[in-house]
Parts: sequence; C-alpha cells; structure tokens
Amino acid sequence: MRSGHSARLVQAATRRLPRKHPSKPGRPKRSPKKVGSEQPRKKSSLADIMKPPDLLQPAQTRGASVRANAETKRVPKPADLSYVHKQKLRVAVVEALEKEGMKMKAIFFKVCFNKLFTVCRPFALDVIGQGSTSKNLEKIARAHVKQVIEFERRKNRK
Repeated sequence: MRSGHSARLVQAATRRLPRKHPSKPGRPKRSPKKVGSEQPRKKSSLADIMKPPDLLQPAQTRGASVRANAETKRVPKPADLSYVHKQKLRVAVVEALEKEGMKMKAIFFKVCFNKLFTVCRPFALDVIGQGSTSKNLEKIARAHVKQVIEFERRKNRK
C-alpha cells in the first residue's frame, strides 16, 4: 500500500505538461513530404509584390484632416526649460564655444557661455519635441557662437 505522497512523486516524475502528448514510437515527428505534388514555384516579379500606384499616394482628404487636427491639438510650449533641457543646452553651448577655439580656461569663457546660453534659451523652447533635441540645440548654439564671441571681444576692447 502506497501513501498518497509517494504515489504523487511517481506520477510527477513521468508526467508531462498538460498540452503535450506523449510521442508514439515508430511515428515520425514530421509529416512526410508528399511525393509528386511538388510544383515549381512561380517567379514573382517586383510589379506583383508592389502596391498599385493609387495606394502609394496619400489621400488628399486625409492629409487635410491631419493638418487641421494638428493645428487644433497643439500642445502649449513650456514657459521655461526643464532641468534636462537646460543640461542639454549647457552641453551644446560648451561644445560650440570649444569648436570656436574658446577653451574653458579662457578669460572670456564664462562671460561668453552665459551670453550664449541666454541667447539660445528662447530658441530652445521652440525646438523641444521636434526631432533630436540635442542636435537641434547644437545647431542653435553653433549659429550664434561667432556673434557672441565677437561681441564680447569688442565690448572688452573699449
């Protein structure tokens, strides 16, 4: 007489998962290929694969409605930059100044940095959410860096 516990152990050792059926000996795992039913495949051309030209063109009515929805659902711009965006702008300003030959140890670096950061800040608010923020901020900083450096140098000559 077996106890209930030992009987369960024996069953557990031979038991399979509920959805799997035990494999029967002498039966192949795959179904055999049908002999004589092999037909050569049709060679498909690119024209057969591609969509018709009328499906490739966007519908005019849809484009107009998408533009109308985009105008009505505009998200208001933030009043100021978030901490992350300020950090990204700082990095972009430092890189722009260094590309123009202004090292961090230079006399005018801090002044130029503050001025360029102030100049780029309003433009940064416009580009948030439009593609790669870091790349857009770098473009803005590069566009204004020469003017800021020249302005500070002229201001200090007087």
